Amino acid sequence: MVIMKQEEQLLICFSLLITLSYGGYVPQWVVSIRSEYDANVVATENGLINKGKIGGFQDMYLYCYYAGEFDVEYYKITESLKNHSKVDYVEQEKTLQHVLKDFSFPDDPYWEYQWPLYDKPDPGSDINVVPAWIEGVSGENTYALIIDNGIQLNHPDLQDNIDTSLCYSTITGSNDILPTRRLSDPEYPYGHGTECAGVIAMIHDNDICGAGVAYHATIGGFQMDFDRKTPSDEANAFNFKSQIIQVSSNSWGPLDNGYTVEKPGYVSNEALIEGVTSGRNGLGTIYVFSAGNGGNKADSCAADGYASSIYTIAIGSLNQDGNSPTYEEACSAKMAVAYSNSRPGNQVVSTWPESECVRNFTGTSAATPLVSGVILLALEVNPKLSWRDIQYLIAYTSNSNIDGSFQDNGGGLRYDDSNYNGFGVINAISLVTRARYWTPVGPVIRNEYTVVNRPITVNGSNEFEKSITVEQIGYLEHVVLQTTFNIILDSTSTRCLDASDYDESMVCTEENSSACRGACRGAVSITLCSPSGFCSTLLPERCNDFISCEGYTDWPFMSVAFWGAKSTGTWVVTMAYNDEIPGGAQLTSMVLMLYTVQNRPEDVVDQCNEACDTLTGCSYGNGTRYCDTCGAGYYRNVTSQECVRSCSTGACVIEDTCVFYNGTCPATGSPTRDDLSERDITFIIVGGGTSAFLFVLAALFAVCCCCSRRNRHSMSMNKDMINLERNDSIQVPLVKN
Repeated sequence: MVIMKQEEQLLICFSLLITLSYGGYVPQWVVSIRSEYDANVVATENGLINKGKIGGFQDMYLYCYYAGEFDVEYYKITESLKNHSKVDYVEQEKTLQHVLKDFSFPDDPYWEYQWPLYDKPDPGSDINVVPAWIEGVSGENTYALIIDNGIQLNHPDLQDNIDTSLCYSTITGSNDILPTRRLSDPEYPYGHGTECAGVIAMIHDNDICGAGVAYHATIGGFQMDFDRKTPSDEANAFNFKSQIIQVSSNSWGPLDNGYTVEKPGYVSNEALIEGVTSGRNGLGTIYVFSAGNGGNKADSCAADGYASSIYTIAIGSLNQDGNSPTYEEACSAKMAVAYSNSRPGNQVVSTWPESECVRNFTGTSAATPLVSGVILLALEVNPKLSWRDIQYLIAYTSNSNIDGSFQDNGGGLRYDDSNYNGFGVINAISLVTRARYWTPVGPVIRNEYTVVNRPITVNGSNEFEKSITVEQIGYLEHVVLQTTFNIILDSTSTRCLDASDYDESMVCTEENSSACRGACRGAVSITLCSPSGFCSTLLPERCNDFISCEGYTDWPFMSVAFWGAKSTGTWVVTMAYNDEIPGGAQLTSMVLMLYTVQNRPEDVVDQCNEACDTLTGCSYGNGTRYCDTCGAGYYRNVTSQECVRSCSTGACVIEDTCVFYNGTCPATGSPTRDDLSERDITFIIVGGGTSAFLFVLAALFAVCCCCSRRNRHSMSMNKDMINLERNDSIQVPLVKN
């Protein structure tokens, strides 16, 4: 027998201690075998115990070795399993040293004004992003492209999060996308793109401006001259670096004047299709578009083909008090809204060229990057989410506890049938939580039904209505009514009017209900009702749309309002013309397109358990019911993601989340977010802090010292340490701050 010296035993013990502390191989194997019977046989043949299937897989098993941890060379077991004819895959497991990421509230000078992210005086009037930050989710390893008029790349609150290889300018033909002032137009918002970039990716806690929603995300910019851009410019932007870019944020669109009708041209639309089909290796680029700011001109995003495309996500704005701003446009294509409007000087904080900061960014232009940032957070926890998965998650998790006319849409979801708020205000922590366990959506099926294929006259005395019976069974996503109609002039009109005929008197007011000078396109409205009886206005009247030279041609009026409902049954289409306006419309074609899936990726849970917030939902992700948001009196357990009545000993509570931080809890009773020092809150590996970790380390070392006096396992331990060196080098992980 070889007797080891005490010093050698101590060295081996300490080496083993470090390995176990910081990550090393353990006596268990993940094995893929197609037959459960064979799985048991193979385990027995190798002196292992089959602990059963892993993670719901049908052919993946966990083998463990219990005969003694230090009396066998593990790599020999691994080799034996690899060479077995019944084994498809084998991997010896090792401990993974993951740490909860540090969190502290930003100490940036404008953080106190960032109420859309954290409305401390009025909890609930924000997009609920701070709980996601507390869980360590901040947009790491995610990528967004801001398509706009340029970004100041060296802005001190942005530069560390910008990748210049993800930048391009159609103006300079290079990655120089610096926006410039226009001397001829001092009102030109040359800082618009820089503002959008800051909302997403301002650097957290660097004493400059504020913090972005996804402050660890990587962003790029595609600069266009919006006075001279072409469809090919749009196409290049939509597919720029499409295998890297996950989210394309677009705070732009057609003119919000109440009478413009515009959609992507052929090449731009094909680029969108290519992006959702091939972008991100087939998962699809996620295009987020602002819904427009033309509400005070009676505009509707139904006439904006960029926002109302099935390939994009239309986002609106919300006042701090939970109602719609006067500039908000209504349309059935809108998915959600975000808080971005308040009194002047207290709106959205962001960056501005010349290394400046602003806190007056507002409108749907500000709401769009807020939502883009939230989507990046979801992609951090689940990068395999497709462009359609993201749309489901928004529909399932947005908060409808705001002003609006929210109704059950026939599929268990609540949609604002006034078309101002979509499924509600975006809820970051709910969306991130659901994203963790989301089941990928299956392939989409498109069914078409001809509604009209011959000319039909519609006027004030002749409303068009038709029923369509749908027998195909499926669950709805987008619903499109592709329509063509022209305007019929009244007998007093000498000619039709187009955009060149506009003058400032053509504005509808309380005294003048329509800007129309005779027959006009704005007098037409279209409504679609589903078999459940839920109705969606696909085209509202637009009292400022005085145009009569043209109507809509093959226009895809789109609604997301029926999302998740069954398609089977009788649909009713109604097209009307305002009876107070002369003239009418000639409807020449109409096709109903239903985009469905055979099975919903997740059912809508009718009744969540008492731990869940009654205003948000829950899911059965990963085989367990999870609350999107915890209810009153419950706290989020960061490790299990469950909602619990109380946190474990030593934890403090911030934003209703169980948090360990470097220090002692306040002595003011049950701690709340107001009790805590906002700069000191930090996650650590062990509940008691660094001192607790050192205590455990010292205790284990003491055990090793005691063990060193015994030599019964000296040879086997020596062999095992050789095996450890053969299998893996010892690495000490870095803890990110």
